[in-house]
Amino acid sequence: MDNPPGCGENKVNPLRLSLADWCFRPPEAAAEAWFRQVRAMGYDGVELVPAERRQAALDAGLEIVSLAGPGMADGFSRRANRAKLTDELKRLADEASACGAPYLVVFSGNRGGMSREEGFENCREAFSGLLPELRGSGVKLLFEMLNSFDHKDYLADREAFGFELADALDDPDFLLLYDVYHMAKAGDDPYDSVPRHIDRIGHFHIAALEKRGFPAEGAAIDYRRLLLPVRETYTGFFGMEFLSGNPAEDAAKAEKLFRSYAGTETVKELRHSC
Repeated sequence: MDNPPGCGENKVNPLRLSLADWCFRPPEAAAEAWFRQVRAMGYDGVELVPAERRQAALDAGLEIVSLAGPGMADGFSRRANRAKLTDELKRLADEASACGAPYLVVFSGNRGGMSREEGFENCREAFSGLLPELRGSGVKLLFEMLNSFDHKDYLADREAFGFELADALDDPDFLLLYDVYHMAKAGDDPYDSVPRHIDRIGHFHIAALEKRGFPAEGAAIDYRRLLLPVRETYTGFFGMEFLSGNPAEDAAKAEKLFRSYAGTETVKELRHSC
């Protein structure tokens, strides 16, 4: 087994796994029971958790990784939205700080007939103004790219938009949420781009290319191939955000599968191997 940081010469970062709350929580389960179950599966965190569920997640020993920001459709791509979205994100940064969440997920918004160049510049200007206002809050921005098949007219519909925006801002508090399903469906090659741009990526979302389902071995996206080259440098989470008819069962299976990719069967084994 690879040694965790500080446990020998071959240093790799612990594999941290999270679940996106919106697509896994059973509707019939109380939050307290569900989050205890998630923790018992071996997950370290949960994402995109609404306010009324956050304390239950924290009480279960889970980290709240991110809160969802506004502007997926009506976003920073249009200057007219800037003031409203900036105020909303500053308010959400206070909520994130209160529950210990390190990230707010942010978006470009739709094109609405404008050119990529105009929308890009509007986003760059907006985030360059917002980032100093969040400095010191302990909260960073995670910018998400989405494929335009599932999100028609979305401006940042290819990975290049995100990488170029992160390079233009060059700010440690602005990172990318790289959704492997979205970028693979858009036609990008994560095996090539992810290792080259890993310093710009703060979080991954995981799903199979096939119907955004369970990320099984042998599916179109080879997550073992994607995960292994970045383990020595990447310190963020790999977040499960796939669709399932059996959320609890598939979440547990995904945790075991990704631990096996990392060469560690359980969280306990990784945390106490020194």
